[in-house]
Amino acid sequence: MRHRASDLGLHVELFDGEWYAVFGAEAYIKQISLPFSLYVYRASWAKLIMLAHNFIIYFGIILYFRIWPGAAALLAIPALCIVAFNGMAISLTIGMISARFRDIPQVINSVVQILFFVTPLMWKPDAVKIPAYVTELNPVYHLLQIVRAPLLGEVPTASNYAAVGLVTLINVALSGLLFSRYRARIAYWV
Repeated sequence: MRHRASDLGLHVELFDGEWYAVFGAEAYIKQISLPFSLYVYRASWAKLIMLAHNFIIYFGIILYFRIWPGAAALLAIPALCIVAFNGMAISLTIGMISARFRDIPQVINSVVQILFFVTPLMWKPDAVKIPAYVTELNPVYHLLQIVRAPLLGEVPTASNYAAVGLVTLINVALSGLLFSRYRARIAYWV
């Protein structure tokens, strides 16, 4: 119970409406000449504020049940920064694609629902009889694990950090490539 609340809040805040960062700022994009990444930062900041509000539940649970996660809990702070950085890169990529192709948000919502059931959020990986590689190949699992493990008083594994490093590299490279190539067209797509 104690780690499910933090997982669900993190999952919902990071993967709910990435497409809205650019698509939802249509009126601003057409009126004011601002960097397009500003809209992604705005949406990401709003998600982090909502996550902070939901995180109060975690503190309530650890105080009520008198659970102390230990010094390992401090690892959740840089991990959350890494996850937020990934979220911004994903938001920029999905926001541009959604501005160009208006049907993509529905596809993204379906993919997020599938990821919700495939990622060990509401179930433990060892409680379900699935091959271990299914969990290990899921990048969302590793992004969640580097935040979840410290909150439970554990240290994430080296494979978690390696997978997150690889995912971050791919996300930043893809968003940088797409943004540098199609930045001038975004105003026409929205």
